[in-house]
Amino acid sequence: MILKKIILVSPYEHEFELLKEKLPELDYAYYDFVFQLFQDINCLAEPGVLLIVSTRIEDMNYLDAVQKIKQMQTSVKGIVYATSGNSSQAKEVMSIDDFEYVDLNEDFSKLVDAIKAKQDSVLEAGKQDKSRVNSELKDDLLAFALGTLSLDDVSDVKLTALKEKFESWKDDQMKQLSSKSILVIEDEHVYNNLLLEIVSPLYDAKGAVTITEGLQCLSEKQYHILLLDMFLPDGESIDFIPKIKELYPELLIIVITAFDFVDRTSDVLKEGVYELMNKPILKEQLLEIVKAADKQYNQNVFMGDMFYDFLIESASDEEKVELLLDYCKAHSNQFNTAIISLLYPKLEKVLVDETISFNQGVGFDAIKQLIHNYRQMLK
Repeated sequence: MILKKIILVSPYEHEFELLKEKLPELDYAYYDFVFQLFQDINCLAEPGVLLIVSTRIEDMNYLDAVQKIKQMQTSVKGIVYATSGNSSQAKEVMSIDDFEYVDLNEDFSKLVDAIKAKQDSVLEAGKQDKSRVNSELKDDLLAFALGTLSLDDVSDVKLTALKEKFESWKDDQMKQLSSKSILVIEDEHVYNNLLLEIVSPLYDAKGAVTITEGLQCLSEKQYHILLLDMFLPDGESIDFIPKIKELYPELLIIVITAFDFVDRTSDVLKEGVYELMNKPILKEQLLEIVKAADKQYNQNVFMGDMFYDFLIESASDEEKVELLLDYCKAHSNQFNTAIISLLYPKLEKVLVDETISFNQGVGFDAIKQLIHNYRQMLK
C-alpha cells in the first residue's frame, strides 16, 4: 500500500493549504469539524489514507475524537499534532494503535516531516499487516493450547504426555515468577535509593548508575522489570533500549525522566517500553505501575514466546497434529496455513497464505497426511 491521500481535521484552513503546498503529490480532504468526518467516515476505509488531527479541534476533545474514529474504522492510521504539546498528550495518543504524536513547537515543517516518514513506512504496510495477522493467529493458537493443556482431564489420549510436561514446565515458571527481580538504572543517588526503597519490600531489587553498569547487571542475572532513567552519564536510554529489548525480550522497561521533552517521549514510546513516568515519582504511583507490569509479565510468560517455545520444543509430531486437529474442530473445521507454520516453522517456506477447510468428519489421519504432503514439498 502506498500513501495516496491526506485527510486533515483542523479548525485552521491555512494549515490545510500549507500541507497541499508542501506535499502536492498527494490527494487531500479537509474537515474543520470532526463531526463532519463522522458523517463521511467510510472515506477512511479507502486504501492509502492517512488521517491528520489537530489537538485544537473545537467541536470535540481531540483524544475522544480519535478514539471514536478508531472504533468506527479500526484500520485507520494517523497523526495527532499540537502547536505546543506535552508528554502527557504524547502518551495518550500513542496508546492508540497506529497513531503517532507530533509536537510542532511552532514549526509546521515537523508535521510535513512526520508525514514523509509515514509515507516511507507505509510502503512496508503489507508486510506489517501480514505480521500483525500472524501475531493474532499466534495469540489465538497459544490461548487454545493453554486452555487445552490446563484442563484437569485432557480428553485426547495423545495429549496426555504433553499435559504432564506442561504441568512440570508451569510449576518451574511459577516458582520463578514468585520472586521477581527489578533493576534500577538511575544516576542520581538520591533517586536511585528512593526507588530501591519503594520496590525492595516486594521485589529483589538492585541499583546501577550507568547504562554500562546496568547492562553488566542484566548479563549476570535474570531481571523481570527495569526502571530506567532517560538521561544517564554514558548516554541517553533511547539509544540503548533497542539493544536491551533484543537481548532481553521478556524484560518490561519503565522509563523515568525529570524532563517534559515531547519528542523524546514519542521516541521512547515508539520503542515499545511498558510505561514512561515523569518525576517526581510518588510511591503509590510507582507501585501501581510496577504491580501492573508484574501482572503483565506473568501474562506474557503463559501467552508469549516462552510458552510458544515450550510448545514447539516439547510437543511431538503426533501431539502437534492432535492440537492442530482440535484447533480445527474448534474453528468450524478450518484454519489458516499460518497456524501450520507456527507449529512447524520449517514448513513456512512452502506454505501459501490461505484458509484450509475440511469436511465435518475431519480426523487425525487427514491432518497428519496434510503435514506429510507439505514436508514432501520441501524435498
